[in-house]
Amino acid sequence: MPFPVTRHPNTAARPRTDDGRVVWYDWRNSNSDIWAMDLTNRTEWSVTSNPSNQWWPDIGGDFIVWSDTRLDPVAWDIFGYEISTGEEFLISDANGLQFEPVTDGNLAAWRDYRTSGNGRDIWAVDLRNLIEFPVVTNPANQWHPSIDGNTILWYDDRNGDFDIFGTNIGTGGLGVLGEFLVAGGPGDQTNPNISGGNVVYLDESTSTSVPEPAGMVLCICGLVSLMVKLCQKKTFKN
Repeated sequence: MPFPVTRHPNTAARPRTDDGRVVWYDWRNSNSDIWAMDLTNRTEWSVTSNPSNQWWPDIGGDFIVWSDTRLDPVAWDIFGYEISTGEEFLISDANGLQFEPVTDGNLAAWRDYRTSGNGRDIWAVDLRNLIEFPVVTNPANQWHPSIDGNTILWYDDRNGDFDIFGTNIGTGGLGVLGEFLVAGGPGDQTNPNISGGNVVYLDESTSTSVPEPAGMVLCICGLVSLMVKLCQKKTFKN
């Protein structure tokens, strides 16, 4: 039965859940802070209440990640929180903006502007050793990373419209093992989400079928104004 997670007169937004916990950001303290709840006992706690703004949280396993302006009021950096220890830590304060992080509990990835003139890139970190590395630095723009195990997906405009690409991360998060196309073709393919080897994304193509990239993805399509396609991963070949 539905129940309220939080009730405050100020805006609460972007709830995310994993392993019996939920995180969100809200404005109860006149700035944006990160809050969480343990759904087993409905205990709410403050993840961070720094007087700067914290935004775009995600949760995976023992880790919460978010974007934060405490180090620079006009730039976003990536911070994290380890639930088991209650420790907050810096993940990335590179030049430019780092924002919209996601995590599965082992890796975290985000959109990154550190490379001047190179548009939006995707960078990641292994949360076990806090080693940062570039996932994709194509001169085009990359958006909306999503993580499942060692696989990271995103969409970008390198081909003139939006297509979905992915890569597999090497052992220990050190480097990547080559990119592959997940979904392309006519129109835009955007906003991928991957979990358990399944991928969902938005597709603006006018066709009800998309050719299968050899050995990679089989898409089962339902036609709506913005088609939502459920893609069962067969194998992700590099």
